[in-house]
Amino acid sequence: MNYLLESLLTVSVKMLRNLDIFEKEIRSYHAYIYRLKILIRECIQHIEGAKKNQHSLEKFREDLSILYREADMIAELNTILKRTSSFNLDLEVKSLEQHLTEFVPLVVQIYGKKQSFLIVTPGFQQRSNLWE
Repeated sequence: MNYLLESLLTVSVKMLRNLDIFEKEIRSYHAYIYRLKILIRECIQHIEGAKKNQHSLEKFREDLSILYREADMIAELNTILKRTSSFNLDLEVKSLEQHLTEFVPLVVQIYGKKQSFLIVTPGFQQRSNLWE
């Protein structure tokens, strides 16, 4: 579990760093980039919170639930940014999604399948075959 959380943290920090570099390169304000940075920072906070709260099932559950929702929003905003601008921004959204998908079986093991449906968002449920 710690390995997956560390991997998520590494990917998130790298995404934030890439956004900072990109923002300096374009030298202008863009609302989607600003929102992405906020979401990634929140993501980092909840990954760190999940690392701290592993022994408190309720707090751990809350951090994971928020993390899955933020990852969905990051992926959606990244897609919107790519489709509506000429920016060639390459965030590691697929890597973030892959790590969170790998985390789903652990969520099921800890909380059971029924509760996992409330924690994991539908996109990640589908990717991890949670419905089967």
